Amino acid sequence: MEHKKHALIIVVLFMLSIFIGSMVYHNVESWSYLDSVYFVVITMTTIGFGDFAPLTPIGKIFTMFFSFFAIAIAFYTISVIGNYIFDRKLSIHLVDVGMNKPKNSK
Repeated sequence: MEHKKHALIIVVLFMLSIFIGSMVYHNVESWSYLDSVYFVVITMTTIGFGDFAPLTPIGKIFTMFFSFFAIAIAFYTISVIGNYIFDRKLSIHLVDVGMNKPKNSK
């Protein structure tokens, strides 16, 4: 249960980062919502196609700080979800080979 709660918190934080970043770019750079979300996702995943770039000083400063935070959140989210999936698969495998009792049995 603890893994599920942790994963949920991280995914919500990830989505919140996308939302906040998109709102800032929409308002500061006057980009459409789609372009703003696109830029945030491309930045968070470190793809960086280069087709969009902030032009205002505030947008550039925000990007410098947002990138550090957002990239860390994105990769931590992937890590937590991957760990959760690995733990579930491992526990199922251990139950299958008889090395571990299912959590619901007594």
